[in-house]
Amino acid sequence: MPSWMIMAVEAPLVLSWLATRPMELTSIAAFGVFHSMGLLLEAPVLMLLPTATQLANGPKSAAAVHRHALVMISVALLAATLTTAVPSLRQWILAAGLGLSGDVLAICSVILPSLILWPAAIGYRRVLQGILLANKQSRAIAHASFFRFAGIVVTLMSGSVAGGLPALWAAAALICGVCCETLYTAWSFWRVGFWRRGQEGEDTPVSFPAFLRLFLPLSTSVMASLALPGCITAIIARSYDPVLSLAIFPVVHGFGFFFRAVGLAMQEVFIVGMKEGAQTRSAVDALHWVFVLILVLLLGIIGLTPLARLIFEHLMHLDAPFAAQAATTFVYAIPYPVLTLALSRERARRITTKTNFLIVPATVLEVALSLAIMSALTFGAYLNAASAAMIGLGLGRFCALVFLAWI
Repeated sequence: MPSWMIMAVEAPLVLSWLATRPMELTSIAAFGVFHSMGLLLEAPVLMLLPTATQLANGPKSAAAVHRHALVMISVALLAATLTTAVPSLRQWILAAGLGLSGDVLAICSVILPSLILWPAAIGYRRVLQGILLANKQSRAIAHASFFRFAGIVVTLMSGSVAGGLPALWAAAALICGVCCETLYTAWSFWRVGFWRRGQEGEDTPVSFPAFLRLFLPLSTSVMASLALPGCITAIIARSYDPVLSLAIFPVVHGFGFFFRAVGLAMQEVFIVGMKEGAQTRSAVDALHWVFVLILVLLLGIIGLTPLARLIFEHLMHLDAPFAAQAATTFVYAIPYPVLTLALSRERARRITTKTNFLIVPATVLEVALSLAIMSALTFGAYLNAASAAMIGLGLGRFCALVFLAWI
């Protein structure tokens, strides 16, 4: 949980730093595109954590999961290299694919190549964290998050002193933070060396087909889900006043991640708890409802009062008109974190009951409905594209939750 909460602070921190630099609106918009591309590139390896948590039950299975994960990480690294390092392909993705133009396109062309190593660092960290979590070594995961946060802060401070392109320093801050976290996690993992000491209980090596049977449905669903920000960016870029909406969306979405992080972190807790037995499962379910109540109260207080505007204007340093529009958009994002928490519980249930194949159609349904609703509101009702995106995301996630809960 602490690791997710520290990650949740990152986006507001970086965005508030960008708001104090020159070219505020353009830099935030470009950083939003960069972050969306980063999510898409990390999607193939993101679910290595729950896969390792489910399969790594001892020394032999952990070693096999580690070996199989390296194969998937290599594939993701190749895809990232082709996407970000080949100039013609990169330009086509940004201009024709996402519909970017002007200063936003120029800045994104400069900062996107820094994503080459992003999926490798994310993937290796995730598989090591999954193995550590499955073997009751969660403290190392929390400690690694502090190194990530420190790397981000140091890089932003360096950018304030050295100057230069603000969006490039913001991108470098995220990458530096992820690399610091991965290095500490790897050091902790090999220092613990639990699979060399052995463990009690049944433990057999996991075959590559068995690994893929669990990993691929989860990975496919996440790739579809994390393609959403890129598709949303493409729609916003073709809407009315695209630069403003491109800037508002990452601000609201990033601030909302602070609350969504609770649900995302709880998925691994749900998986471990559901594996332990009925008593632990009941305790985890009770914790789920406690967090639901807390999120509803917090989001209601922030989103339905002037507090949201004060946060955007005074804590994130946005100018008054920008902060007012962001606060209005955040109202539409209120249900999203609660739905994320509930959906994490249903996904964990499907994983532990070996019906995780249903996660893929649920995610496809979520993505399709989110984009359809957003497009209808943006081009049919002429609603601000960022607000339309948050409404579409919430309704799409609700439909996915209903699908997994009752199908």
